[in-house]
Parts: sequence; C-alpha cells; structure tokens
Amino acid sequence: MTDNVIDEQNDVVQAATATVDVATAAEKGEKKAAPSVITFGMAVAVSVFVSAMTVGGGLVAYDHFMAPKIVSVDLKGHVADLRDLFIAGKITAEQVEQGIVDAEKTVKGLPENRIVVMGDAFIRGVEQVPLTLPKAKQDAADKK
Repeated sequence: MTDNVIDEQNDVVQAATATVDVATAAEKGEKKAAPSVITFGMAVAVSVFVSAMTVGGGLVAYDHFMAPKIVSVDLKGHVADLRDLFIAGKITAEQVEQGIVDAEKTVKGLPENRIVVMGDAFIRGVEQVPLTLPKAKQDAADKK
C-alpha cells in the first residue's frame, strides 16, 4: 500500500515539475512543448473515425466492384433499327453485320458483376446499356 502512495506522489511531483518547467520556459521566452497527453476520449474518437472510414470504403468498393447489378439491353429494338436502315438503303449489309458484332462486343465488354436481361422484360428502374447504330452511307452526290 505504501508503494502505491509513493507512486502517486511521484506522479504528482512529475506533473508539477513539467508544469513549472513550461511556465519558467515561457517566462524566459523559450518555447518548450508541454507534455503530450492523449485522453481516453481522443483515443475513442480516433478509433471510431478509423473504423467508420474502413467500413465506408469497404462498402463503396463492394458496391462498385462485386455487388450484382441488373442492366437491360434492347437487342430486339437494335436489330429492328438495323433492319429498317438496311431496307431504306441507308446502310449496307456489311454495316448491318458490323452493328450486330458491335452490340455483342458491348454486351461482352460489361463488367462481370452486371447481369444482362433483354430490355423487353423491364419498363423502368433498370440501367439500359446503349447500343450504337452504324452511320448511314453517303450518296455520291453528298460526297461532292
């Protein structure tokens, strides 16, 4: 028990000495740093902040890279548009084939966490993957 009392007295003496040293240094115009003290509240605040940032970063990464997301592709409408342009003579047969190949590349180029469903299955609320149509061919008169 006396050891505990002596330890407490030593702690009080050290704290008082540090305070006196800072005060005398201030009187002399010297800059002496006060002993740094990390309180329990500061430790808890830092711990909560680091934990929140770690969890938040993990959730953002999971949502962006791993969570499955449903997207729709209007392949039926794309093929109908290609057919209409071909019948109207605005694109060639090679452009029709290239339009279908480009649509396939677009769908295959989506990230693996995307689930592709035909556009006819949804009315709204689902991201739709845009498919581009080939440019219409120009007539000889347009080129001049």
